[in-house]
Amino acid sequence: MNQHTQVGKTVTTLNLGYALALMNKKVTLIDMDPKAQLSQDCQLDGATVGINQVLQDEITLDQAINSLAENFDVIPVGSGLADYDQVTENSSRLQQSHKLKRAIDNMSEQQDFILIDCPSKPGLLTVNALLAADEIIVPVKANYLSMQGLVSVISLFKRLKKISDGAKLWLLLTQMSQADKLASELKAIVISYFPQRILDTVIRQDDALAESRTHNKAIFDYHQESHGAADYFSLAQDIIEGRVS
Repeated sequence: MNQHTQVGKTVTTLNLGYALALMNKKVTLIDMDPKAQLSQDCQLDGATVGINQVLQDEITLDQAINSLAENFDVIPVGSGLADYDQVTENSSRLQQSHKLKRAIDNMSEQQDFILIDCPSKPGLLTVNALLAADEIIVPVKANYLSMQGLVSVISLFKRLKKISDGAKLWLLLTQMSQADKLASELKAIVISYFPQRILDTVIRQDDALAESRTHNKAIFDYHQESHGAADYFSLAQDIIEGRVS
């Protein structure tokens, strides 16, 4: 998650999840962002049943699952997710904040990984995702707006630790160009401030990643020999093996 857009949040959710599935891990993606970009990338943006219906106690997570490939399931936003904060405004906020965690705990099939694509805007949906998570990945692009988004996420994360079990926080450097002096400087700053919190793999700038979005495909289906495919496969190994800088 990151409260600034265009940092690779949804791209990472999709391609990291797909890479883990290719490595024989059972993976489910959950689209918690009302913008529904992940649902669109998975060609499920027209689905009327999804995570909103789960949060409203109309269905279970099992009933919202769409199986797209072996070991690879997706739960789209469903209809009405953009109104979730307003719909639950008069309810107990603390009770509503744990809806997703309870739904995950009640899934019938054991998952190796559940990846949640969070909205950029903080709110009840974001809090649900954070309280359900064991680990949080913050994509950081090589610009100062992305760095500001990182500061906001860490501030929210610290507040939530008071009422949660405390998820692990990881940073992921995205859209990096080795020839960009600013990118190199920001990378050094991030590593100096967050030692042992930076996932080893750096996601390089790659036109194929952008092109895969326009074709509503994971990078592995669009161009498996690309830098993007290699980087996200390496990132999946970071997650499994705990590789950090």
